[in-house]
Order: sequence, then C-alpha cells, then structure tokens
Amino acid sequence: MNCAGSSAAFIAPPGVNGLTVNVQGGASVASTQTSAGANPSFTNVRVNGTSIVNNAGTIANTAPLNRDNFGVNLAGDRSTLNNSGTITLTAPVGNTTTRVYGAYSSAPNGSQYESTTVNNSGTISVTQNGNGIARGIYSGENTTLFTITNTGLIQATRGTGATATTSVVAGVDSDDDTDRLVLNNGTGGRITATGTNTRAVNGRAAQFEINNSGTIGNTTAGEAAIATFALNAGNAGDATTVRAYNTVINNTATGIINGDVRNTDQDLQTATSVVNLRRTGTLNNAGTINGNVAFGGGSQTVNNTGRISGNISFLDVAGSVNTVNLGTGSSIGGNITARGLGTNALNLSGTGTLTGTLTGFTSLTETAGAWTLAAGSAQTLSGNLTVAGGTLTLAAGSTQNVGGLIQVTGSGAQLVVNNTLTDKTVNLSGSNTTVVNNGTLTGTGAAGRANNAATRVYGVLANSTGADFQNVQVVNNGTIAVTENGIGISRGIYAGENIASMTVTNTGLVSATRAATSTGTAAVAAIDSDDDVAALTINNRAGGRITGTGTGVRAIQGRAQSFTILNEGTITGPAAGQAIVVYGAGNATLTNAAGGIITGDVRFTDADPQNATTTNRRNSTTTNAGRIAGAIAYGMGNHTLTNTGTITGGITFADVAASRNTINLGTGSVIGGAIAATGRGTNAVNLAGSGTLASNVTGFTTLRQSDGAWTLAAGTGQSFSGGATVAGGGLTVNGVLTANTTVAAGAGLGGTGRIVGGLANAGTVAPGTADAPYGTLAVAGNYTQQAGATLVTAAATDGSNARLAVTGTAQLAGTASLQLAGTYFVPGTRYTVVSAGGGVSGGFSAVTTSPLPTLIAATASTDANNAYLTLTQQSFALVGQTANQRSAARGLDAALAGNNAALAVIDNRSDAANAALLDRVAGQAYASLADPQLRSGRAFGSQLMARAYAAGQETGPTSMTLPPAVYAADLPNRGPVPEPKQIVTSRGYGLWATGYGQFGSVDGTANAAGRSETVAGLATGIDFHPQVGTVLGIAAGYGSVDVSLNRTGERAHTDNAQVGVYGGFTDGALYANAALGYARADGRVTRSIGLPQLQPGGTRGTVGGDQFISAGELGYRVTVAPGALVAPFVGFQVNTFDQDRVRETGVGPFDLTVAAKSFLSARALVGGRLETATTVFGARPVSFWVKAAYVHDFADVSRTISETFSLAPTVPFLIGGRRLARDRALVGAGLGTELAPGLTGFVSYDAELASTDTIQAVRGGLRYAF
Repeated sequence: MNCAGSSAAFIAPPGVNGLTVNVQGGASVASTQTSAGANPSFTNVRVNGTSIVNNAGTIANTAPLNRDNFGVNLAGDRSTLNNSGTITLTAPVGNTTTRVYGAYSSAPNGSQYESTTVNNSGTISVTQNGNGIARGIYSGENTTLFTITNTGLIQATRGTGATATTSVVAGVDSDDDTDRLVLNNGTGGRITATGTNTRAVNGRAAQFEINNSGTIGNTTAGEAAIATFALNAGNAGDATTVRAYNTVINNTATGIINGDVRNTDQDLQTATSVVNLRRTGTLNNAGTINGNVAFGGGSQTVNNTGRISGNISFLDVAGSVNTVNLGTGSSIGGNITARGLGTNALNLSGTGTLTGTLTGFTSLTETAGAWTLAAGSAQTLSGNLTVAGGTLTLAAGSTQNVGGLIQVTGSGAQLVVNNTLTDKTVNLSGSNTTVVNNGTLTGTGAAGRANNAATRVYGVLANSTGADFQNVQVVNNGTIAVTENGIGISRGIYAGENIASMTVTNTGLVSATRAATSTGTAAVAAIDSDDDVAALTINNRAGGRITGTGTGVRAIQGRAQSFTILNEGTITGPAAGQAIVVYGAGNATLTNAAGGIITGDVRFTDADPQNATTTNRRNSTTTNAGRIAGAIAYGMGNHTLTNTGTITGGITFADVAASRNTINLGTGSVIGGAIAATGRGTNAVNLAGSGTLASNVTGFTTLRQSDGAWTLAAGTGQSFSGGATVAGGGLTVNGVLTANTTVAAGAGLGGTGRIVGGLANAGTVAPGTADAPYGTLAVAGNYTQQAGATLVTAAATDGSNARLAVTGTAQLAGTASLQLAGTYFVPGTRYTVVSAGGGVSGGFSAVTTSPLPTLIAATASTDANNAYLTLTQQSFALVGQTANQRSAARGLDAALAGNNAALAVIDNRSDAANAALLDRVAGQAYASLADPQLRSGRAFGSQLMARAYAAGQETGPTSMTLPPAVYAADLPNRGPVPEPKQIVTSRGYGLWATGYGQFGSVDGTANAAGRSETVAGLATGIDFHPQVGTVLGIAAGYGSVDVSLNRTGERAHTDNAQVGVYGGFTDGALYANAALGYARADGRVTRSIGLPQLQPGGTRGTVGGDQFISAGELGYRVTVAPGALVAPFVGFQVNTFDQDRVRETGVGPFDLTVAAKSFLSARALVGGRLETATTVFGARPVSFWVKAAYVHDFADVSRTISETFSLAPTVPFLIGGRRLARDRALVGAGLGTELAPGLTGFVSYDAELASTDTIQAVRGGLRYAF
C-alpha cells in the first residue's frame, strides 16, 4: 500500500501478513483508534507479520489521546520499519497515563516474535509533557531479537511543563521479555534524551547489545545516556522469572556518549538495594563517554582505550568478578571504585596515565606498554600490584596501599618507583625483570617480633622457588632503606634463591641500620645475597651511597657464586666494622674506581667468619684506584689485588699451600698497614709505575718491579723467600729488603737502606737518594756486577759521595758512573764507591762522568777492599782547537802538572774560555814581532834609497867662485884679493832629514792572531857628489815599532837605533842605487793572561835584536814627453832580524822563556816610475811622481819561535805568528817643490797591499844643497 498526501491511518486487517506500506515523501498519516476499553489505543500505521513499513513522509499524532499512541506498531513476527521520514508523537500537558511510542513491537501473550527490525535514517521523536511514558523505539513482550540500526535521529523529551517525572521517557527502551536487543547507532546517528528522568537508551532486554559509532546522549545533567538493568527500581525480583541478563556496549573511536552509563541489577540501584537478579556486562570504549560509568553486582568487564570523563563504580558482591582493562589512549577523569566484596582487577596495557583513585580492587596488573600511576592518584588493593609486562611508573605524589605483593613478574617488565613505598617489598619474580627506584623504599623491622621468614624486611627482593631467574635488575636513583629495631633480618636489596644473574645499579642511597637498642645478631645489610645466586653484579655509580650502620651491619655482604662490585661512589660500613664481606665458594671482583670511597674493612673469605676447616674457596680480584679506609682480608683461595689508590689498613692472606696470591701496586698506591701472609702459598708483590711501599711485608715469595720508580720506605722491612727482581724502572731501598735481589739490564736500584741477601747487578745500582744523595746502600751479602752493568755514584766537590757497603765480596765489571754535583771540580779528588769486607775482585772496565769539564776525567782503581773513582787532570790539548793552542797545551801540561789548585781554576772554565787561554799563554807576540821589525828596517832603508835616487838626478854646479873676502880669509894677515877665486868641484853637498810613519793591519787566522802595527821614525843624512853622476852619503835614524795582537791582548814596543850608507851612479838614462844599514832594537812585550787569580799582573818580557839592512835598485829613465819620463826598475831588499832570547818576569805559572831566533826577508821588486815636472805660482818648479812594483819574498815567511814555560824548561813548544803572503803590490806617489834657493821639500805616500796585510806609509822631508 502506498500513502501519499494526507492519509488516514493504515491498519492491516487481522491475519493479513507480508504487506508493504510505503509512506511517500511529503505524505502524512493520521492516527485512528485501534482498541477500546479502559485503555484504548491509537495507531497511525500497524502491520502484521513479515510486513514492511517504508516511511519517507510524516507520521504524527496531532491530537494525542489517552492511553496508548503508536506511530508504527509492528504487530507481527519478522516485521520491519525502514524510516527515512519523520515519526513524531507528543503526549499532552497534564496527562497522567498517556503513553506515546514512535515505533513499537510486542508479541501478545502466548506467542513469540523471532525478530523485529527498525532501520532509522530519519527522525523518530517522542515528547512527554505529562506524567506518562514516551519511548522512541520500544521492544516489548516475547521478542527473541529486536534489531535497531540508526543513522538518523532518535530522541525522547520530557517537556519542561511535565507534571510528574516518574514514568519512562527514553529514545530506545525494552522490556525484560526481550531476549536480545541489538542497537547499532552508526556514524552520524544520534540517540538523545532531554529532561528529568530521561534516558537515551534504556531497558531490561536479557541480552542488550549497543554498538555506537555516533552520538548517544542525555542533555540533562545527572541523567543517564544509557541505563540497562534487570529489575525496575524498587523491585527485588521475581523468583519465577529468573534469567541471565547481560549488556554489551561497544563505543567505537567515533562514538560519543554524553551522560552516565549504567549497567546495574536494578534501575537506580544503590549499595542497599536487595535484588536476586544480576546483570553482567562488557563495556568496550574506544570513543568518549562524558559521564560516569556505574555497575551493579554482576560481573563486569571494561575495556577502555577512549575517554571516560567521570567515575567507574562497581556495587560488587561476593561472587562478582570485575575486570577493568585500560589500554593505549585510555583516559579516566574520575575514580575507579568498588566495594571490595568481589574479585576486582585492573589491567593496564599500551600506554597511559591513571590519574584518579582506585579503591575496592583486588589487583592491579600491567601486562605491556608503559603506564603511570599519576601524582595525586591513590590505589588501594587487597591483593597484588603486578608488572607482568611493560613499564609501570609510580609517579611522585602517588599512593599505593597494597595488601598483597608488589611484584615484577614478566620478562622485560619494569617497575619505576618515583614515590614512597613504606614497609612494602618490591619483588622481582621473574627473569628479565627490573625495578627502577627514583623515590623511597623503606622498611622497618619492629622490635619484639620473632626472627623467621615471615618477619624479614626487604626493600627489594629477588627470589625464586622454582626455575632460576636470569637478568634481574635493580636500578636505584633514590633511597632504599631498611631499619632493624628487633632481632630479625633486614636487607635493603636481597638476591635470594635460584637467581642466575642479577645486577644492582645505584646512584642513590641503599642503607641498612640496626638500631642501638637492638640486641639481634641476624643479618642486616644494605645489599645481601644467598649462595644460590649464580652471579650478582653491583654497580655503585658516582654519587651512589651504600651504607651499613650499627653493630654487625654490612653495607654489602653475601655468598653469590660470582660476586662483582664496581664502586664509583661511597660504600660505608659501621664504625670499626666491615663495609664489604663476600664469602663462601665462588669468585668475586671488586673494582673501586678513582672516585670511589669504601669506608670499613673489605673481606673476601671462604667462610664468615674465616676458619681453617672450611673446604669452601672464595677467589677474588680487587682493583682499587680510589680509597679504602680500612683493612682487606683474604681467605685461602687465590686472590689478586691491583692498587693505584689508598688502602689505610693492612692486607692479610690466610693462604694455604695451593693458594696463589698477587699484589700489583701501581702509580698512586698507598698502603697504610702491613701486608702479611702465612707463607704457605705462593705470594707475589709486583710493582709498576711510581710510588712508595711503606708497609712491612711478610710471608711473601717474590717481589718484582717491571717499570717506573718505587721506594721501599725507611723504617720498614720486606721479606721475600723467593727473591726480588727489578726487571724495569728503578727501585729505591730505604728500608730493609730481605731477599736475594737481581737488577736486570735496563733496570736500576738505589737507596740508603739494607739488602739482606746477595745483590746481582745486570743493570744500574745507584746508592743514595734524592734526599740523601751521598748516602750508603748496605748489602748484607755478596755484590756481583756484570759486564753490561753500571754502578752510579753521586758525589760532591768536597769529596762526599754515595757508597755501596758490602759485607761479603764485591766482584766488579762493567761501568762506573760518577755523577758530580756542583760546577767546581778539583783534580786529584778521590771517591770510595764500593767497600767490601770480603774483598774486591775484578774492576770497572769503563768510567763515565756527568757533569765534568773537558779537562777532568774520572779514573777507576781498586785495592783489597775498596773501589775508587779519582778525578784526573787531562791534557790541555783536549780544548786546543789550533796548532798554536795544541802546542802551548803541551807546555802547559808540564808547567801545571801537580798544581791542582791552579788546574782547578782553569779546568772549571768553558772549553772556549780555555782555548782562548791557550792563545794568551802561547806568547804569539814573540812570533809576531819579526815582521814589524823587518818593516822598520825596510822603512829606514827606503829613506836612504829614496835620497840616493833623488841625489842622482840633481844638476847643480860643477865649480864654484869664492869671493875675495872668503878667499882672503884663508891667508891670515894678508889683505883681500882684488878678484874672486874660481874652484872646480863636485855638484855640491846636501843635508836632508825625513820623517816617516807607517801603519797597517794583519789579518788573523784560526791559528794566529791578527795584529795592528805602527812604525815611525826619523832619518837624516849628508851626501856629496865625488864626480859627475856619482853620489855618496851617510845617514842615521831612530825608529819605533808598536804591535798589538787582536785576540790575545799582547802588546810589543821596540826602540830602534839605525845607521847606514848609500850611494848612486848615473850614466845618461841608466842609474843604479844601493844602501846598507844596521839597527839595534830594544823593547818589551807585555801579555795579559786573563786569569788574575793565577797571574795577577800578567807577564812582561824584554826583547831586543840586531837588524842588518840592504837594498838596491837598477833602472832606466826614458823621456816620453817634454817634462815627463818613465823609469822601469828592478830591485832587492834583504833584511835580517836576530831576535834575542827572552825570559819573562811575572807572578804566576805562565812566564815564558823564548829562544833566540834569526829571521830573514829577501824581497825582489820589479816596477816603474812616472815622473813629471812643471811650474806653478810664478814659475815655482814642482815635480810629481808615481810608482808601482810587484814584490816577491824569496825567504822563509813562516814565523815560528820556540818557547818553554819557566816552570817546565825541558818541554819546549813552537808557536807560530801570522804568516804573511810572499807576493804583494807596492804603490806610491810623491810631490816635491823648491821652497827657497837650495832648499827643497817633499811628501810621499806608499802602500803595500797583500792578501794577508795592508801597510800604508807617509813621509816628508827637507834637503838643503850647498
């Protein structure tokens, strides 16, 4: 049937099934009365079984009447309503019994509807303005399955003007005779209720299933969005209709429920409600519930990954089993409460935070993920708090009141404690379990309680009664503290039975305290372990503290088979007590890092206390780089201690024959007490790095040093039955070392102590120390030094030295090294380096010294019981760098032999200074005087040769006329002759005088000093011409010579008296001149030695000698132009100087005796002159000339002389002066003029230029001819 436009109600005839009623869009269907009697009914559309109503129009009751009003009545089995239009019914104001239903289905008594379906994509709306019932969709009596699918709007409203509020107003409702109601509220679907005592979804269907992806809500505060229950409010139940009631609510991720959700046994159930029916249920929420969730006494399951803004409450009874499962995304805005009468469990998985209060629950279990019990939250459990998987964090400020266990059970599970747990043990009850404590775990053992398993106090306990637990972890960054007030056992952390491996990592505080009032002796420890623990590792990080306080308390103790302790923080035992005690069979490792501090004794023993009868053996390895303020005790096992830190107490070993114990001491090691063993085992001390062993050592087998520098302190004694070996580095023995001692190649031994036993040296032995460098090292035995070994002796310049004192024999070989302090050493000083009561054999094959001057060396010698090193003078030739220095050294060696005081002054100077001294004492001045003297003679001879040349060119008169008076004067008593007298004569006479000076420098060499020299003199003479072309003359002169040697500081001066004759011959252009002379020199040489402490005034020598002078020249004058001529010439200069013997005078050892020596110079000259003449200043004649010549000396130009020191006259030595070049150039120029008739004057400049020297000369003179 199709309804269009305004249509009357459609009522299917009785018995007519399978109809389809289509209410078209825009159509409206009115209602009609469908039953009479006391409760008449009115219906818009009613169909029978297997019929379908499709509404796209409007179905409404425009004038609702008392009593029942049905929009669509599905009055038959398997009927369906598809609503895409509007179904709206309203009850009038003031009514008390009017009931309105948008869609209704209820089977009559005696029948059963198999299924009824309502699909709504439109609007189904009911409004109650009075006190009657209003239901959008209602599933009534005797229905097996009622299915509602909604994507539209289903709403129920109680009007604000309603007169009463006790009857049901609901969007969806059901009777308890509906076996199953399935409500699917799809995305976009809305089911709402508004007003007092209204519900969006309500009912008592035995199986109520709500699937919500849209919105189900009640807009009135405090009213339920969903309320499912078994009994109506106030009804205790009907025993004849008992059945199972269950609700399943699936609120998907898009689903929103606004208002409370209730799944109770009785509507509006309270804790005092008496009911005999229970409604169970399941709430799966992935969306949002903006309200509270309340459950009755039935068993409930909540699976939440969405938001519940309010509380979750359970009215549980004894048989209730309630489970709340919270997963990732879960948010509970309120509290979760139960009465605690049933079994209530909270399970956590995924990630989330629990912020409210949990009460009345039996257990809280995290199975996976990461959950936090938030600050301010509180959880009260009658049973266990369990972490079966994932990480559970107890936030700071949260509270857990746990009646059962706090336990971590699952592999990979972790409990993080950031709050305070008081008197509650954290149990690690599975492999791969972890507790991380950032808060506080405290436990107190009460006074007066019995000491049994039930009364033990633990902060953290790992224990298995079955299979072994592996990889159990405790990480403490906070405080774990236990206190024992009675006689029981208290442990901060305990590794108990059947633990395969457990690790404790601490950066906080783990403490155990026995109260002062306690009389107990049971175990109280911060960390303890059972012997069923295979491996326990404790990592006490920087800042971490593990402490034990009170009588018998230990910071760490236990019997773990493998016990490893790493300490970077502090481990503290009670005063005068033990900090660490590890005992029983097994192995232990203790590593105390550089910043680690352990206060109290440390024990690694076989039993507690150690006893001689136990068969257990505990082996250990201890590495200490920090501080152990206490003693260390080891049992009968094998133990290794490596120490680079401080141990304030002693170290003891209860060793037996099978024990193998080793102590390794490195840089920074300090041992405050004795090191003692029984001596029954094999016990070794090894040294490396640097340090001081200030402990007495007994019961040990061997001592070995491998490298570095170690000292056995004064006042201590160390005994080693198997000997001591210095394999590397240096060992200083200042105490008593009782051991046969070997020093290996490359190693060293020193000190001022005593070695009881033999000493075999293959390396270096150096008695003494830095503080006592000249101390004695005693050997109560024999001393043997091998060929490659060295004995080093420190010595002072006053004769003090270190010594090796041997009671037995000393067999010597190898090297003796003398290490001298100071900078002033005296030859002849002898040092006793070894004394041997049993005698000395062999000797040192080599001697080294440092530091010593070049001129002093140490030599070795022995007698019957001693070995010596003596400072011995060395030859001065060692510092000589030149032939002169080495030659002088030979003489000086002899002159100063045995004069140790003088030698010491010289020896302690630098080599360079002493090389210079050899130059100064060599007397080079005596070998350097000959050439200046020869120059002086040549200078005088040159004046004569110059005069001879000039006189040969003079053209004066060959006759003279005497005036009468003159003539008459020759005839006494006679009158004057009336006429002059003409006399034939030579060209006349000439008187002349010349002053000259020459100065020059001679370059030095490495061997001979350079010098500056000055020659000055005056010569005068007279000559005449016996015939034309011939001149003869005689001359006399004085000359002085001054010589200064550049680097030796020597000075020489001589005065020279000179005489000579000269002559010349001229024949046309040819001329020849010659001169002969003699000179006597007398003078002095002064030498400054530069050592005023030995030769305060230097030395002085008187020098003298005879010189013979000869020169000649042959030349030829060629006129080249008017007034100019050139005169080539050849010549010779032969001079000798016979130097007298000299004996110096001075106060000191450096006076010389110089042998006489003759020196010869034989020079040939080849050169020429250029001469010109002119007139100036009114016809004044002026002549000018230049000359140049090549000069070669054919004589021996070396200048050596034999000398001896006055103190060693039998040891002559040769000293050479500067050897001048044989070849040189001679250049000169001169100017002459007539000053007056018969009086001429001249000046000239000459220079000799050679590779070795340069001499310049000037002269000037006057001549008067008559």
